[in-house]
Amino acid sequence: MNQVDAQKIAVQNMGFLAVPTIGVAAVWIALSGWIVAQLVYTSTIDPLLIILIGVVTYGAYTPLHDATHNAVGGTSAKYRWINNTVGVLMGIIMGIPFFSHKKIHLKHHQNTNHADQDPDMLYSIHSVSDWIRAVLLSTPSQYIEPFKRNLLSKEEQRIFWAEMTLIGTARVALIALSSAPLAVFLTVLVGQLVGVAILITLFAWLVHHPHTAQERMQTTVVYNTKTLFDLPITWVWGYQNYHAIHHLYPKIPFYRYRAVYQKLETFLRASDVPHKTLV
Repeated sequence: MNQVDAQKIAVQNMGFLAVPTIGVAAVWIALSGWIVAQLVYTSTIDPLLIILIGVVTYGAYTPLHDATHNAVGGTSAKYRWINNTVGVLMGIIMGIPFFSHKKIHLKHHQNTNHADQDPDMLYSIHSVSDWIRAVLLSTPSQYIEPFKRNLLSKEEQRIFWAEMTLIGTARVALIALSSAPLAVFLTVLVGQLVGVAILITLFAWLVHHPHTAQERMQTTVVYNTKTLFDLPITWVWGYQNYHAIHHLYPKIPFYRYRAVYQKLETFLRASDVPHKTLV
């Protein structure tokens, strides 16, 4: 198999309406609604809600990530509104504006592992202090990087502030309606930090570590197994253990990464894509 053959296989797995991604987004929306209902009536910091908020924050990024690459709506213009709606709603859940994140993330793809040009070098983690710093700065960086890197036009800046208004209004309304505002604030804050910690560890750090290679075939690590654990690990990881497929073919929706990898494994190994076996 050569690069042309691999590209043909990739093309067969992209460009359509990604119904499973929409389904996953719907699950996170429903769970978020249930969590909000519980938060309104809670009177204490609830560990279960912290865990669930963490899970939703981590999980919501996968549909948002697909939407960032127009992989939810595919190539059809008539589905673009679905793509963008998924992205915006997941962004509200996570507390990050979708359209500006899209600019940051595409900058990451254009300059993967470049020390100065890659916005995701925040996640080049080599110590516990690096990891703590990344967890604390990950969400704020989404508000700063688009302006720091001058990525937004005036129209895009207006969209940014409109999304930020939605994000802020949703959280202020939740706190205002709750019976214990401080407990709700801390529950949401800690829960989202837990989700961000999981997200950057699995989605940004491990798959690009050590964040040095810049060659197209070597920027991203594949983590797979040769046992029955491969599929459960893949589900928990949101298929990002096959993140190399995404960097090579960004339009493929997440739930097809593993299947495409299995078809291209020999080619990818021969092309020096980094691999690590978990179990």
